[in-house]
Order: sequence, then C-alpha cells, then structure tokens
Amino acid sequence: MSASTYTALDLRHAYAANKIPAEGGYFVTRPPQESTDPFQLQIISCGSIRSIDVDQKGAVLRAEGERLTLFLPPGAPAVRPTIRGDRLCSDGEPILTLNAPEPEFCFFFRRSEKTAQVMEHFLMHTFSDEAGLSEEESHALTRTIILKIALREEHRAYE
Repeated sequence: MSASTYTALDLRHAYAANKIPAEGGYFVTRPPQESTDPFQLQIISCGSIRSIDVDQKGAVLRAEGERLTLFLPPGAPAVRPTIRGDRLCSDGEPILTLNAPEPEFCFFFRRSEKTAQVMEHFLMHTFSDEAGLSEEESHALTRTIILKIALREEHRAYE
C-alpha cells in the first residue's frame, strides 16, 4: 500500500513506515477503560506536525490542532453523550501522549477526499461494537461527530 493510497493506519505502524505527512490529519484514540468507566474516544485534528516521538514506552505528538472528546456513560446508550472540544496549541507541550498502559487503539487518518467516509465507517463500528450503541444510535452519533469535524475544518480554512 503506497503512501498516496492509505487512509488509516495504527499510529505506531504509520510512524514506523514514515506515512504521517507533515501537514497532519486525524488521530482517533481510545484510552484503556474499566467496564464501569464512561466510554471515551478522542479525535484530534492536527496540522503542522512539529514532532512525533515514538518508542516502546509510547508516543508524544507535538502539533497545532483541535481535540473532540466524547464521553458515553456505561450501560445507558440512549443517554446523550458529552462531546467536548478543545483548541490545542503546542508550544512544546504534547497534544497527544500515549504511554503505559497502552490505549485500546490509536489510528491515524490521513486527510484525503475519502477521509470523512472512512472515519464514518470506523466510528459507526466502534460505537456499535465497543460502546454497545444500536445501529441507529451509532449512525446518529457518528454523523454528529463528522459534522463537527467538517465545520471545524471549514472554519479553520477561513482563519
């Protein structure tokens, strides 16, 4: 798979294969959780990546970006999730730090014309398989998140 055709890769594999473009993309990560913790997912949109340091202990990303954090209470899929947005400005502070314990996953989605479609598919399956949402709830939540990302990207284009 060439660098021009991939859309999503595990962060460590993407880094090892030198497939994270300097102009950035999206990182989707889920921290390890106990069954009683709210389901949590972070989507970090970043550009102008300054550095990514990866070793056996973890990864540290320094870049400009924005983060959407989703919290979904356990056992109550019908409850409206909390979605919090943060503007991230990295003056040496990492915007994403992965270390022990390992995250459930951390994928990098490269910006392309199919990014929204691939992320939508990924998020819908994540919400139904890992958060226990129905197909209808997964679809609605995914569309909300994709719309928030699209609006932020559009806003950033005019800054």
